[in-house]
Amino acid sequence: MAFKLPPLPPASSWYPGHMASFTRDFPRLLQSTHIVLEARDARLPLTSINPNFEAMLSQWGSSDPNNLEGSRARIVIYNKADLVPSWGIKPFERALGRYFNHTTFFTTAKEGKSVADLHQHLAAIARRHKQNLQHLNVLVVGMPNVGKSTILNHLRVYGIKGASSVLKASRLPGTTRTTSNRMRLNDDPLIYSTDSPGVMLPFLGYGDHARERAVKISLILGMNESLFEYEQLAAYLLFRINSINPNDPPYPSLLSDATEKRPKFPPTDSVESFLAELASRMGYLRPGGIPDLQRAAKWFVEWWRVSAGKKEDLGGSVSWGWGLDCQWEDYWSSIDSGSLAVAPPQHMGEGEAVPVIQGEYLTEGRDAHSDQISTTKLAVGKPNDGGPALHDFEFEASTFLSQSDVTDSIDDLESKFDGVIRRYLNQTKELGIEVSKSQLKKRASDEVKQQVEQKKNAIYGQKKRSNSRRRGHSR
Repeated sequence: MAFKLPPLPPASSWYPGHMASFTRDFPRLLQSTHIVLEARDARLPLTSINPNFEAMLSQWGSSDPNNLEGSRARIVIYNKADLVPSWGIKPFERALGRYFNHTTFFTTAKEGKSVADLHQHLAAIARRHKQNLQHLNVLVVGMPNVGKSTILNHLRVYGIKGASSVLKASRLPGTTRTTSNRMRLNDDPLIYSTDSPGVMLPFLGYGDHARERAVKISLILGMNESLFEYEQLAAYLLFRINSINPNDPPYPSLLSDATEKRPKFPPTDSVESFLAELASRMGYLRPGGIPDLQRAAKWFVEWWRVSAGKKEDLGGSVSWGWGLDCQWEDYWSSIDSGSLAVAPPQHMGEGEAVPVIQGEYLTEGRDAHSDQISTTKLAVGKPNDGGPALHDFEFEASTFLSQSDVTDSIDDLESKFDGVIRRYLNQTKELGIEVSKSQLKKRASDEVKQQVEQKKNAIYGQKKRSNSRRRGHSR
């Protein structure tokens, strides 16, 4: 079966005025900051990076007006770590360290998990500089709805006996719209913190990568929900779940668990058929027994948001990738063509051919006893004039590996993550070029408007002076 990438909606930008205001004020806030806590979403470990922060934070980290080595530190917190498979955390962290110089923590702030380690790390920095700094100032930044306020509330409760949460937290993006007043996180050593509004990118770019970026951010509630229809999100989510294990996708139990009355729902790339069956089994029907696809789509998206961590395979597999961002290069290259066809590898008889994926077409591959492709490999590639460009992609014939079946070493996984991060950095560079072009176009447009306005004013002034002279002559 060929699973096709569904048409994606335009990459709508969501950049309200309070985000622009904080971005302008950010350099001033950094002047009195010792520690920057940057919160990200573990399900989107790369997409939830805000490139606009990178240059400012890099410059801030390299300068220290107090001349105290280590008094300025950047800590990145990947929150909602319970929603991604645990096997990917260590190799991802190691691969990330090849490109970024910051301390990394994985937390589940809503449950208080790992917040104690983070608090102890902050306290250790404060104690190290206690003789030179009266207190430590911590500023929390990040994209919307990554859990910034929740992290600070738990740090405060952990560090101050009898303290309560003081910051309002919500599952909806944009709840925090202004920089908060300074809040105490610890008494000895003294640590203060400041919460900030979540800040999106003002421009997400052009093309399919930008469209996919916007949909992924919307799936984790990082953007205003009204920008996308639930059916659009459900179509993309169905595609991603299908791609995790094309032969046996991890659908909701209502569809994947067979009963005496209802058979197991087979894999499909038709979001209409999928939602219709889901609506029927959920009892989401309109008058006349018509399935309510919109209601079913909303349930499906919310099911993924809540259940991604409870079902390990929803967050990915060692063979496929990790979370919504990290799909291995070999595998994801087949989807760049727009679709993915899959057939399970099997033991071949002598002289039989191995199936090869070429875009959406399943074709006959090379001989099973070839030195280049073995019966335990599935070749993934896209067709070209000279034949398929093949990439070997290995996995067990019987199943996609779960956490308990992991055979890849951390070094192997780190290498796969490295390729994903390099791809992200290239896309970010391209996005920066697109942003620059967009800014140049806007600047040129503004200059044209300004010139037109100046001409209008000049003509108006000339007419006004001419009328004034006529009135003077008439007197």
